[in-house]
Amino acid sequence: MPQVVDDESYIELGYRLDSAFWGQGIASEAAKGVRDFAFKQLKLTHLISIIHVDNLASKKVAQNIGMNHLKRTHFKGVLVDVYFMKPNIFLDKK
Repeated sequence: MPQVVDDESYIELGYRLDSAFWGQGIASEAAKGVRDFAFKQLKLTHLISIIHVDNLASKKVAQNIGMNHLKRTHFKGVLVDVYFMKPNIFLDKK
């Protein structure tokens, strides 16, 4: 989904699960599939995830799929961490 963070345009990969499904690796597997499709089929140049600073599980998902911390900022009035990756980072980790 397109997002503007600090006046820069990005494509966001987001995920949300019911708490009954937390801790099972489902979000990581789904995010990997979306990442692969985004880079291989859609030929996107980057992906970000916008994550509330206290959401450690979502940060772990972002890291598990190869994202790196880009910055901490305010997004829609909430303090968030932004994780970022480019296809070359993803391909180098395979």
